[in-house]
Amino acid sequence: MSRVHALETFKPEEQELLRQAVDVICSVAQQHGVDVVRIYLFGSRARGEAGKDSDWDFYVIADRRVDGERQRVIVTEAKRILARLRIPNDIILDSRRRFQRFRPYSGHLAYEVQKEGVRIL
Repeated sequence: MSRVHALETFKPEEQELLRQAVDVICSVAQQHGVDVVRIYLFGSRARGEAGKDSDWDFYVIADRRVDGERQRVIVTEAKRILARLRIPNDIILDSRRRFQRFRPYSGHLAYEVQKEGVRIL
């Protein structure tokens, strides 16, 4: 399995893209009364295995549980803004408590994010 890249190892234009993504995700969440406490990049980009058409996978951790409708609205709005910025993306929004609960269990996405993800916030 590939080693996770530290954020500093990304190209300058990728670092700028990640800063934009963090700003967008946090701003949209804040507009809906949700505080983001962490964001991880995961998947092929975090592992350094991304191809030309790979998207950017973001695992977003909120300070508390977000109800289903609000979660859907936040993710949809953030995805649309990022798409307009030409940042193909996938966003998973979870609570800090749920992330901490499931990260010890292999096979769960929280486990994979903790193991291979790159913390960008």
